[in-house]
Amino acid sequence: LVPSDFNDIPDVKAKLHDILQGNGNMNDNEWYTIFVFEGVMIYLNDGVPSSLLNITSSVLRENNLGGSLCFADRLENVPSGDFDLGVTELESNGWNMNDWSPKPGLARHMGSASLLSTTI
Repeated sequence: LVPSDFNDIPDVKAKLHDILQGNGNMNDNEWYTIFVFEGVMIYLNDGVPSSLLNITSSVLRENNLGGSLCFADRLENVPSGDFDLGVTELESNGWNMNDWSPKPGLARHMGSASLLSTTI
């Protein structure tokens, strides 16, 4: 476990780099990261949720690693359960929507995404 203040984006990015570069005993082809956000983004400062999505995808890309995203949270810039807005939010931050299951409540967006092969 690595404690982190998700509102401190530069610190989160540095910690992710340290974690992903610290896999010296593993072949990069065997290293696959799944980021899980569950009821976290609803408590963060404005702009931070999108930044977290962006740094998770960019850190994977910078380290030539694969990864996925699983979320049950509230995506920023998606005020409702609108699929198209969800796709846009994820793609603009380096993720390709796989599943989308909006529901009522604060953490209204549920789904999964895979790393985009190229940034948009």
